[in-house]
Amino acid sequence: SLTFAEVVVTGVFGDTFFVQEKTGGPYSGIACYAGTVNFSMLSPGDVITVWGTYYEFYDLTQLTVEDFEVTEVVSPPEPFEIVHPAHVATGGPLSEMFEGVLVRVSDLETIDTKPDCPHDFGEFSVTGDLRIDDMAKDLWDPHLGDAFAAITGVLHYTFGEFKLEPRTMEDFEVIEAGAMSALTKCIEADCIAPEGAA
Repeated sequence: SLTFAEVVVTGVFGDTFFVQEKTGGPYSGIACYAGTVNFSMLSPGDVITVWGTYYEFYDLTQLTVEDFEVTEVVSPPEPFEIVHPAHVATGGPLSEMFEGVLVRVSDLETIDTKPDCPHDFGEFSVTGDLRIDDMAKDLWDPHLGDAFAAITGVLHYTFGEFKLEPRTMEDFEVIEAGAMSALTKCIEADCIAPEGAA
């Protein structure tokens, strides 16, 4: 069992919350899977000590929470500014370093509204092939032509992809929303390998 003392909450989602060291920066954050532990009272800026078991879950580093205690409340941490979104996208040179850390990426456009065609897992891709996920359900309805001054979120790793997890609508700094009809075409036949293809 591990203890992380004096870490600050950066994001709270369905069954998971994220913490990082107060100083922030590379290798400072981790996903905390809470399972049956009730953490609904937590919010960004809560400083906690958390006890749990550390393990790699499909290459995601996470802490399975056994218990936690709020020790103080501070201003929510400022996100770490990432120079280019591709740097923290899947395969990017900084993605592993910033897994679990609150980051902000700037100058983005929606480039794919259905990156998992023919499936739809509620994700979309922006400049640099960075995926934006929806752990905080239904914040943004993506369309081609969306332009963002910036998007803030916790960098998470699931299903083989690094993705940004915005927490609230305030994490989207929207310049312009694309046309309602401007969606990535996703025809199931386009996405299925032909018979006999290896």
